[in-house]
Amino acid sequence: MDTPSDKVLPKVTPIPHDTLGKFPSADQPTAEQIPIPSLDQVFPEKFGQYRVMKLLGKGGMGNVYLAEDPVLKRRVAIKTLRPELAMHQVSKERFLREACMVSAIKHEHIVTIYNVGEEQGIPYLAMEFLEGQSLEEIIQKKKRLNWIQIMRLGREIARGLAVAHANGLIHRDVKPANIWLEVIDKQAGKTRLKLLDFGLAKYAQQEGGVTQAGMVVGTPHYVSPEQARGKELDPRSDLFSMGVVLYRLCTRKYPFEGEDTLSLLTSLAVDDPQSMRNHKPDIPEALDDFVLRLLAKNPADRPGSAKEVADILQDMYHAESKRNKNTVAKPPVEKDSTETPKVQEVTEEIQQDVSRQTLMFTLVALIAICSVALIALLIIKILSH
Repeated sequence: MDTPSDKVLPKVTPIPHDTLGKFPSADQPTAEQIPIPSLDQVFPEKFGQYRVMKLLGKGGMGNVYLAEDPVLKRRVAIKTLRPELAMHQVSKERFLREACMVSAIKHEHIVTIYNVGEEQGIPYLAMEFLEGQSLEEIIQKKKRLNWIQIMRLGREIARGLAVAHANGLIHRDVKPANIWLEVIDKQAGKTRLKLLDFGLAKYAQQEGGVTQAGMVVGTPHYVSPEQARGKELDPRSDLFSMGVVLYRLCTRKYPFEGEDTLSLLTSLAVDDPQSMRNHKPDIPEALDDFVLRLLAKNPADRPGSAKEVADILQDMYHAESKRNKNTVAKPPVEKDSTETPKVQEVTEEIQQDVSRQTLMFTLVALIAICSVALIALLIIKILSH
């Protein structure tokens, strides 16, 4: 999800057909086609049964709105495709394919798609509304995560990917902006990670499809070497991208750098990433070695599956927790990596908020007790005279 905006745009009537932009592509819309209003100029009242409340953010593929389901009385997030993309059949097919693939999966660490539809020619997804923020926002705000928290986040990313891969899906755009840290209990500080935006996902065994062979799809800093070359992908490509995410969470840096896309992809092809301990010497050696393994250029040198990654990170989590008993409570015993975890740890930021509130309440109580005692002494003194 993108940066939220509290401003609700005014409702206006759809723009005339003659204001639609011109597109020089082969599938440019004709005058006979139904006009699609620009959502930058029109604030929609509803999408299907959902009543739009406000704009949450804008992304490269479209807008995200907060809406209400009047039937089930719950808030949902509506993700739309940009009108200029909706006029192109390939983009619309990719967008709708995301809905079909993800709506079939129900899992703790994958966003839930409730419904899919089309309003005035604009396709949309209705999905669960998530409180919290993306990992990209956490990185940009320079919020410090300890190694135990990073291991836990990595474990949950891997569990979500394991379920997607088990259903024949490769995400192909795993990056911090597509990973959401949902707040499920603010007072207790409980969070849960969710994978978002499977818009670039592709069935692992799909033949043909809407993405042309040899086309590089994804975000340059996070694509695997085989993805950058436009090769056929298997689930281990997502594991490479996950390695980049962990590297950035640990160091705030990318494992491969370049002044432009070409130089970045060249570095990806020929350079070996530096040890994370060169940037952060206190990083656990086991975590450093494992992330470098995820970043292996040859897929065969990476872990064999997302389930294996989740299991390894779970073992690291337990080991690091034992060495840091005062940092995190005793970790829960968890079942298979594709099952729902039972407990989430308290984040540092929320822990600090709770501590500050407790201290404040304690001080107020002490002041109140002292005041009552003083008043009582004064009354006794007056009565004794």
